[in-house]
Amino acid sequence: MDLNQQIAVLKQIYAVYSEFISRFTIFCKKYCDTCCTGNVTGTTLEGYYLLKNMEKDQQSIVLEKFASPPSKRFQPKLSFNRIAKQCADGEDIQEAPVSISGKCPVLLNHQCLVYPYRPFGCRCMVSAKPCSETGYADIDPLIFSVNHAFMQLIEHLDAGGLSGNFSDVVNFLAIEKNRKAYENRLQLNHRILIPNISISVLMVPPEHRGQVEALLKQIG
Repeated sequence: MDLNQQIAVLKQIYAVYSEFISRFTIFCKKYCDTCCTGNVTGTTLEGYYLLKNMEKDQQSIVLEKFASPPSKRFQPKLSFNRIAKQCADGEDIQEAPVSISGKCPVLLNHQCLVYPYRPFGCRCMVSAKPCSETGYADIDPLIFSVNHAFMQLIEHLDAGGLSGNFSDVVNFLAIEKNRKAYENRLQLNHRILIPNISISVLMVPPEHRGQVEALLKQIG
């Protein structure tokens, strides 16, 4: 599968998820940015999709903002598929602690500058109640299961690429030689970003497997 095909599948994943989430009562709305922090993670495929779709002027503004992410931000040590594999193998999970982060660097007047091309880590952070009042996102258990399955699927789609804090992903791809290496399927290395791997086991609880499988079939 070439890069354009991967992007087409990624867009289909986003579309299927959007239709799925529309079945629920969700509080999240325009100007609600409580959950928009610098801790969002993403893949190189999502970062590439974001940069590819922006006009040059917009891209320069966005890259300038991503270049100054919160100093304290979540930088994972393990990808979603690596965590799933270690869980299946009965291994202990040694993940980095989640830092209290500042606001996402691409927010402007409580609005996202990259909203149409935001990564799945942003799309799946939804809540039935205002997070500012409860202090947490109120997520339906089925949504939670679908979120994890789709995150695994996106990593699988980008196997051979990298994952990490989304600011770090975008800053990596902002360097032309890195972006060209990604386009040409060369081996990627980074001191902070972590390698994506294929799915070995999909972590979905038994009570949600039928509904998750139905959504995956829509993606093809």
